[in-house]
Amino acid sequence: THPVMKSRELRLAIAHAIDRSKFGDILFGGQTEATSFVSPPIPGAGQAFPPRYDPKAAKKWLELARAKGAV
Repeated sequence: THPVMKSRELRLAIAHAIDRSKFGDILFGGQTEATSFVSPPIPGAGQAFPPRYDPKAAKKWLELARAKGAV
């Protein structure tokens, strides 16, 4: 792992900057995105993973990473 990726703030910035809803259309011919590691009705289904596309949150996390000297 690259040392810069040890920054939790930078990893969260990257996670929020990715619009996963486009993956299904672009890569898999219109399939819907996975929103959980497990399928309903298994306990734990529907938990918030991965973070949703949110450019404002991505910028906030990137600013925090810069403030901590990670970037």
